[in-house]
Amino acid sequence: MFNLIIKSGDKKIVYKPLSIGLKYLVDEKKLNQSLDNLLKVLNIKVSELQKKSFLSKNGSEIRLSKHDSKPDELIISKVKIDNNFSADYFRNHLAGLLNQIRGEEVNNLHIFIPKYDSFKKYFDKEEYFYQTFIEGLILGNYSFNKYKSDKKELRDLSVLFYAENSKLLKSAVTRAVN
Repeated sequence: MFNLIIKSGDKKIVYKPLSIGLKYLVDEKKLNQSLDNLLKVLNIKVSELQKKSFLSKNGSEIRLSKHDSKPDELIISKVKIDNNFSADYFRNHLAGLLNQIRGEEVNNLHIFIPKYDSFKKYFDKEEYFYQTFIEGLILGNYSFNKYKSDKKELRDLSVLFYAENSKLLKSAVTRAVN
């Protein structure tokens, strides 16, 4: 488990060593173009197999290592907005991500929240949309070990969220943490 230090990120993104970035791409007609644009902006190359697998019907994620520490690794996650999508999608995804990186030496996690426009149908308010991401981390980090005799030392994990509306994001961070 982690000692989560949750903040909203600034416009200028500063990656520190031992960082993972998480970027969501919405599965839509322009997914191929969106992926190409993201890879171009971040100056990352993927293999043809990685790209085809990600773009396939069952593909969901690409995890890439970067050697210049900006960030050290990048996770690109595909979000399918279909009949199975619910308001709990991001909570569940981030809870699972924390479990996935628990044994890794990660100090910083940068999460880029997708634009709210694609998800208006599932969330009443934009602030609540942002809040579900933060709640997912908090819920995924929960462990009932109050009565355990061999409690493990918590490692710090700095989590920075980035969203289109920074004012609503800051409010959502405050609400979720409280």
